Amino acid sequence: MNRSPLLQALTLLLLFSSSVIVAADSDWRNNRLTPLQRITVGPWDNFAPTASRDGNTVYLTHTRNQVPQIYRMDVASRHSTPLSEAEGDAKTPALSPGGNWLAYISFRYDARGDTCLQPLPKGDSFCISSRNENDKDPFWIDSGHLGWLSSRPGDDEWQLQQYTLKEKRITTLYRGNISAPAASRDGHYILFNRQQREQLRDRLQPILFDRRLGSSRPLTPFDLPGVPGFYAFSLDGEDLYFNYYLGDTNHDQRIDGNDHSVTFRINFQQWLESSSPLLPLQITSVAENCVFPALADDSLFLTCAFEGSLDIYQAPLSGTVPAAWSREKIEEAHRIARTPEERLLLMNTLRFRDRQQGEPLNPDYLERLLSLHLETGDLSAVHYYLQQLQQIYAEKERDPRQLAQFYRGLEILTTLLSRQQREPQGMITARFERFTREVSEQAEELKSWPHLKTIIHATIAEVLQQNDTALTLLQRLPLSADTPETMLPLES
Repeated sequence: MNRSPLLQALTLLLLFSSSVIVAADSDWRNNRLTPLQRITVGPWDNFAPTASRDGNTVYLTHTRNQVPQIYRMDVASRHSTPLSEAEGDAKTPALSPGGNWLAYISFRYDARGDTCLQPLPKGDSFCISSRNENDKDPFWIDSGHLGWLSSRPGDDEWQLQQYTLKEKRITTLYRGNISAPAASRDGHYILFNRQQREQLRDRLQPILFDRRLGSSRPLTPFDLPGVPGFYAFSLDGEDLYFNYYLGDTNHDQRIDGNDHSVTFRINFQQWLESSSPLLPLQITSVAENCVFPALADDSLFLTCAFEGSLDIYQAPLSGTVPAAWSREKIEEAHRIARTPEERLLLMNTLRFRDRQQGEPLNPDYLERLLSLHLETGDLSAVHYYLQQLQQIYAEKERDPRQLAQFYRGLEILTTLLSRQQREPQGMITARFERFTREVSEQAEELKSWPHLKTIIHATIAEVLQQNDTALTLLQRLPLSADTPETMLPLES
């Protein structure tokens, strides 16, 4: 992405120092982030795992020449074999709680995909859904009920289907523009994402469906920028693991499934009872790009894409930041972290621990997160934290440095840059020119931050290709090292 030189300069003023993560400890194993263990090896993609309770066996989707097939893997030996019973193209296996059934989507007889069942350890497979429907995302509700999503050709909505094994009956539980279903371990709840339109943009809302009552309700969003992905419950039913698209990593000015994904964990009951956004525990780094969480008794299996192909990785339930690390060790690791992604992981771990101990919201954390996302050019996440910081300082009895106004100015600037990146390259539309005039008027409100106001006006000139004007404005800024005046509040 071609970022504005002005944004790059602003980022340098906001960043903190960085290096490589090594915490002081006599044993080298204790002074590093816990690495994910790769259990499949490309060059072909391996994804969407489902694991046995003891974690010794994993079923997964393996693609070769774009043809998907289900494989069974012995985790200890890393030896995998195709599941011969699932002949033809097949993907997204789901192992039943008792381990005696495997559900999957088969394309053997229907290019749209059929939901099929395979008895284990062996037996004849059979399909249970209609061949004139599109099927996806099979999941087990409990040992006697299977769920999946289906839709008819041309229908924008998906049906949440339930199959009762004993009675061989299909029931439709819910209809809507939904995705990523998962059931609580007792089968009481089904969690999924529902897409809805807000402010001319699509947004994913977590929805909880109560099977006993036959009703649904939206859940409180997480205290994170971005959108949720796939869910999986821990085997004891207490925790929910999920992947989350935290930032705009491909810089297309939207956060969606095309961006890098991060894995999180939250206490499920706490989330159900919360009326305000909760911060979950970050499990993996943005750089590891992991989706499709699958749980065993003492480990987590993920699909990650950071070493070439899509592959299956194994991680501890506590995540890549060792649970035994003290606050001091995490802070030390953050100070010397090598990459923005590592610093983000460590910063969110500190935030989570503070929240668990009832600590008030710390604006210092938000300012450091803001710096990290500015460094990576992730303007969607930047806007999220700018709004939080404005609210915090606006609610303070005293704001002597007028930081609420500063963050409002930074929001004006980054909104301008975000809007400019959505314009046709090399073109300046009449609509965009009108927008820059509005931005110029907004900048005039920054009475306490004249230098930031100058930066905004210079940026307007730059994006309108008025480079001489931009240079003239920038030359007014006191950028000399001898200048005693502090331009931005995050320099120190």
